[in-house]
Amino acid sequence: MNTENSSDIYKSRTQIKKESEELQKLGERLTKLSPGQLKNIDLSDELRTAITDARQISARKAALRNRQFIGALMRHCDPDPIREALNRLDAGLSLTTKPQKISPAVATWVEAILESDDGVESFLAEYPSGDRQRVRMLKRNALKKRSSAPTGKEIKALTACVQEVIAQS
Repeated sequence: MNTENSSDIYKSRTQIKKESEELQKLGERLTKLSPGQLKNIDLSDELRTAITDARQISARKAALRNRQFIGALMRHCDPDPIREALNRLDAGLSLTTKPQKISPAVATWVEAILESDDGVESFLAEYPSGDRQRVRMLKRNALKKRSSAPTGKEIKALTACVQEVIAQS
């Protein structure tokens, strides 16, 4: 008997519980979204109904049962697109625009913004429709996390912001 293959198939009760709790927390995050944001995420009708019902439940025990029900429904769908949509929202991006490939111009602007102090100013001089405060905040966050996670969500958020500004111009 090959123990390597059997360990891949076998999941401990603890591992199953952790996965269920993660899905339940993901469902809780979905209940905090506005109806417009929720509309742009691909969900089953039953899950969408359970999420909208969760907003109206105020009793503590009933809310707990509903969260568990949402977690159970989440087990029957693919959580990766939902996580991706929530990460886009956390980064301050819209759900209506799909992520695109990064053009070389965007990559050079992101590098220029991150490398020099005048990078933000030169970018905004070229593209005046950009939000100065947002670009500076994203730069600051990206520089904080750059050493620990060079491809983290902060740099992705800055890249997406630069890409949106260039697309608007």
